[in-house]
Amino acid sequence: MKAQQEIITYILITAILIIVVSSAYIWGIGIIEKNRDVANLQNIEAFMKELNNKIKSVANTGGRESVKIDIPTFSFENGAITVFLETRATIYDPGKQIYFTKNPDCHITNSCILGRDEPEIFYVYSRKIEEKYYTTYYLSYRSLISLQDGNVYLIVLEGEKQMGKGEIIIENKGKVLEGNLIKTLIEIKLV
Repeated sequence: MKAQQEIITYILITAILIIVVSSAYIWGIGIIEKNRDVANLQNIEAFMKELNNKIKSVANTGGRESVKIDIPTFSFENGAITVFLETRATIYDPGKQIYFTKNPDCHITNSCILGRDEPEIFYVYSRKIEEKYYTTYYLSYRSLISLQDGNVYLIVLEGEKQMGKGEIIIENKGKVLEGNLIKTLIEIKLV
């Protein structure tokens, strides 16, 4: 009788431990996934900021730069760079474009000023569908008007449609003058 009681006690304690550990695992795995997603979003934001800074540096000083990318959803098309990510958590307000530049709408009225406004249009848009968030980072460039000489300056991203991961080569291909519009041509190549 005493042996049966010990076996039953052992089985009950083991069952309780399994239930407690399983519950903690199920609860914890969701938090771990969300923390991983938040870290991925922060890493992509930092990557896009670094890429933007390198593009502006190459546009201003000439030459060539490269940056490694390990994000399979990188895309370059029609002068714009986008990165897309599907997650279970977000750090952005769903349904709103969040800009990383001051005066983000000046390009609509052609009133972006050289020296006051940044040349980039850089934002993130996150939307929620059911239990997932779909986040897109967007980077392109806009015209800046010089109040000193009346010229208009524009960084133009060129290159073939590209998607994937690897190394991004950013190369200055020179300037093109079209009246008072000065275009700085930047080639984007994914290798």
